[in-house]
Amino acid sequence: MVFTIKMELPKLVVYGAGDNGREFAYRYKHEGLNRECEFVGFVDDHSGEGFLGYPVLGNSKDLPRLREGGVENIIVFLLEKPQTRLKICIELEKMGFKFPSSKSPYNNTGVNIGKGVYIHPTATFLGIGGQDIGDFSVIGPYVTVEGGVKTGKGVILSPYVCVHKGVSIGDGSVFYSRAICFPRVKVGKNCIVAPHGIVRKYLRDNGKIKSPR
Repeated sequence: MVFTIKMELPKLVVYGAGDNGREFAYRYKHEGLNRECEFVGFVDDHSGEGFLGYPVLGNSKDLPRLREGGVENIIVFLLEKPQTRLKICIELEKMGFKFPSSKSPYNNTGVNIGKGVYIHPTATFLGIGGQDIGDFSVIGPYVTVEGGVKTGKGVILSPYVCVHKGVSIGDGSVFYSRAICFPRVKVGKNCIVAPHGIVRKYLRDNGKIKSPR
């Protein structure tokens, strides 16, 4: 007689039940995303409404209780405030949470992905490799990242952003939809590049690029 032992998967919650969290839930349920973990629900500070049968388990104040109750893994969206999001991720790591990383099917073999990195499956990495994606970063839908790009921690690249070869981006910076960064440009920490913004030269810490008129 052969006995089959079913191993229990580590539990995962998503912090943020908005559009990005709901897309994750849909892809988890229907496309097999992150199946090395068991997705058990959301944490959200503003909504008690679940999605696709996955409940909201509480708000941020309930995270210590969830961790003590056996939830090991967390994905943090909350993309509206990247600097605040990065601080939250660091605090949750101190609390004992782990941060699984996802990979795009279009990754080349030269991409070095940090912990807690979320990569949308439509994102594309081009060139000969050498890209370093820092901890807790988010690479959104249809983003293009060329060879040699380095990002710090908590960087957010929104849909259709294009980052050209050899660019470096500092911690907590965000590129909003359809922004472009020219090759070999250095972008400092906590910078904001508005939708359709173009970064042509060095952008110092806390710098801002406006949308073209």
